[in-house]
Amino acid sequence: IVATEDAWAEVVVPRLVAAGADLARVFRIAPKDSSGADDSINVPADLVDLARLCALHDIALLVLDPVMSVIEGSIDTHKDREVRKALDPLSAFAAKATIAVLALIHANKNTSADPINSIMGSKAFTAGARSVLYCVADPDAEEGRESYLFCHPKSNLGPKQASVRYHLIEVKIELDPATGEPGDDPVVTTSRVVWGDDDARSAQDVMDAARGPRPTGDVATRVLAFLRGRDGVASMEEISAEIADVSYDTLRQNLVRMVKRCEIVRASRGMYGAVPKPEGGPT
Repeated sequence: IVATEDAWAEVVVPRLVAAGADLARVFRIAPKDSSGADDSINVPADLVDLARLCALHDIALLVLDPVMSVIEGSIDTHKDREVRKALDPLSAFAAKATIAVLALIHANKNTSADPINSIMGSKAFTAGARSVLYCVADPDAEEGRESYLFCHPKSNLGPKQASVRYHLIEVKIELDPATGEPGDDPVVTTSRVVWGDDDARSAQDVMDAARGPRPTGDVATRVLAFLRGRDGVASMEEISAEIADVSYDTLRQNLVRMVKRCEIVRASRGMYGAVPKPEGGPT
């Protein structure tokens, strides 16, 4: 486990204990720099060392929590080509080491009802993943009892699985006094997932219901207005972020038709621009 946002002893370990984990089979990756100070994993630069550790400890699953924290700082996480510089070597590393990689990532704050399109950063994060799992709050939960859906919006490895309902319960964990400081509370309150039944709703069903009906307007008109307001071309990702209430697939289909009608030009793979207006001609 590479965890950079939560404290190991106070948060991660209690959650593992509450879930019934055998801590003897959990390995924490906590890198140090040359001076011995806390450092962070760097992908792709540290993949050789990660492979060595995985072989040494017979690792089957590597958890990157969150994946954004391990991407090399010089990489622009909003550009597909840049993100691929980290994800493609990470995928090759996982295949060679014969391990699974679980990369946690947050959703962004746009208004998209498409779960794949709502993931923060470049679309390469979900395009490169062979399977995408998505957690969403259940709008039909009983009042006073929050519950969630664990959904499967993408799978390149086999059939997508049904959504599963779950909720969280409070669990108190007694700590080993030998690992704490004098005066520390020996009990930590944490949470544990309680799984429920399958649910016929997908993440997109829930997000559509929560958002309510929203007119999309003329997609082509909106795309043209966006492209004409830019100096130069725009990527599919930039257009999708601007017109976030239209699904990625619907937008892509509209772009293909607009290119065929010569309303826009496809400057290069994934890049689009407005057709220049003829001088002196009609606007």
